[in-house]
Amino acid sequence: MLYIKSPSNDAYFNMALEEYFFGRADEEFFILWQNKNAVVVGRHQNTVEEINAAYVIERGVSVVRRLSGGGAMYQDLGNVNYTFIVNREADGGLDFSLFTEAVVAALRALGAPAEAGGRNDLLIEGRKISGASQFAQRGRTLHHGTLLFDSDLGFLSGALNVPPQKLESKSVKSVASRVVNVRGYLENDMDVREFAEFLRGYIFERYGLMEYVLTSTDTAEIERLAQEKYSTWEWNYGESPEYSLRRERRFASGTVSVRMRVGEGRIGSLQIYGDFFARSDMDALCRALTGLPLRREKIEATLDAAAPESCIHGVSNAELAELIAE
Repeated sequence: MLYIKSPSNDAYFNMALEEYFFGRADEEFFILWQNKNAVVVGRHQNTVEEINAAYVIERGVSVVRRLSGGGAMYQDLGNVNYTFIVNREADGGLDFSLFTEAVVAALRALGAPAEAGGRNDLLIEGRKISGASQFAQRGRTLHHGTLLFDSDLGFLSGALNVPPQKLESKSVKSVASRVVNVRGYLENDMDVREFAEFLRGYIFERYGLMEYVLTSTDTAEIERLAQEKYSTWEWNYGESPEYSLRRERRFASGTVSVRMRVGEGRIGSLQIYGDFFARSDMDALCRALTGLPLRREKIEATLDAAAPESCIHGVSNAELAELIAE
């Protein structure tokens, strides 16, 4: 098994790195990586449902979809993330214990009373310290997990705490769990860098790893995949399953309500109504917006083209676009 330490804290790069090495048939890998503030959503989730959009935009949090299923995870530089890529595929389902046992053993070696809980979580005293997920294909399995070592738990709550919106969707939902950092349970304190180094050494000894250094070709291909796939709106939002969305806001000039169906990240149908005074034909406007990606800048540009001053009295086109695509 080869060991890789990611040279980047960019979430798009690290998701691309996983996919790139998953495609290296016959080679097995253990990877350690960290992301700057990011929300990583599961393959089958509706991104809009999982994030507090205003919060993540204001604070520059990256949002990225991963290959594997499961729930959304918040990550920052207080997290240590790990990936196993192996040449076997579990029969009859995903076998998480094959990988989590080593992580639990490493934590216990530091005095933290970690244990497996449920199918894919690690717990300390009943509180979640880690979530994991897997992707299997063509006889290979990618297992990755995040360890809350010294993470900003307030930031985590804000980024994943979706504002109350009446959403109806068939996507997989994240389950809110009580979480805690590992650091407070260690026999001897250490910082996140020291913890990552301990985990690396523990896995090295257990599996007899050999270090692999990324070549210039590796880096170029990973960066290309990050740019062309993992940093794109089409992958991170457009891959979301179809859902219904209801939004409403009270402005000084009246209440504006929006009802829409969204599929593959695009507006499938749209209605705008309320006790406002319209400056435009709202039915024609809704037809013009149908088919657009649910992106604020695209919607605002269409609104400006239809009604340069504003579509609704007392509500700017920018405010209406924000309401539709917030």
